Amino acid sequence: MTSNEQTINTKPLISVIIPTYNRAHLITRAINSVLIQTYQNFELLIIDDGSIDNTESIVKSIKDPRIFYYKEKENKGVLSALNRGFELIKGEYVCSVDSDDEILPDALQIAVEKLINLSPLGVGFLRFDCIDAESKKLSGSGISREGFVPYEDCLCEKIQGDHWFILASELIKGQRFNEKLYAGEIILWLKLHKMTKVYYVPRVLCKTYRRHGERICNPSILTLKKNIPNIALTREVFLQEFGEQLKLCCPINYAKRLAGMGFWQIINGKSAGIIALCKSLKYHFSIKTFFVLLFSPFLFSKRIAIFTAHKYFEFQNK
Repeated sequence: MTSNEQTINTKPLISVIIPTYNRAHLITRAINSVLIQTYQNFELLIIDDGSIDNTESIVKSIKDPRIFYYKEKENKGVLSALNRGFELIKGEYVCSVDSDDEILPDALQIAVEKLINLSPLGVGFLRFDCIDAESKKLSGSGISREGFVPYEDCLCEKIQGDHWFILASELIKGQRFNEKLYAGEIILWLKLHKMTKVYYVPRVLCKTYRRHGERICNPSILTLKKNIPNIALTREVFLQEFGEQLKLCCPINYAKRLAGMGFWQIINGKSAGIIALCKSLKYHFSIKTFFVLLFSPFLFSKRIAIFTAHKYFEFQNK
């Protein structure tokens, strides 16, 4: 018997994290999708990010010794909830499921067997496909063939959309999401990608549902007003971490990132954004960037800035 076969037979523990906030009407689907897995050696950590609905009673009504429920005192966002989950996991492998999505019944079985078989090749991170429950279309793009995922492809945003991840828990030791960022998960994923080999399997293991209410990709004006400093910071941190690599691998993408940072800095009232916009034109001339630069003095008006930022999100997601 090979060492891989022995490992599979011992059935390593998988930690599944479900971060949630006010999803009492949806979370049962996500929980049940984990409980009915063909692979049963898992722990399910539900991190309630300070919900004010009846999420707690819904979760506690589901009796299963593998479910561990933790409620935070206040709402700090999904990155904080995931960090809390990372601190608590005991499994050899870890994955997460959004509280309004679900994984398919054989997801954990397929994932753990694939990880074990590929671990001798240095693979510690797997990506699988997700499918949109309504459109029945894949929710990710830019990758189709099974195989290793080049770091540069992720850095240069050739791969986009939703994929389902599972990774070796040892990778996240000492690694956490920056909770000050807005939708800044990609920064940690890229850091982890530099630490291990990432492998893509073209198989649907996760079903996603359209976000109920507002979505991160198209937030409300109220949400934007609250998060403009965090959005600007996210753009700044990304370029601090990966800017030099991005400049070498894909200068056009670097220019777009630089322009995006400049835009949000201006929206946030920072004149440094004008410098960033000018610098981006050096690497790639863009009519859109040129006009933002042209009208940048008007963007320092808070009312115009918030309206423009909202339209920016709408334009980005058409």
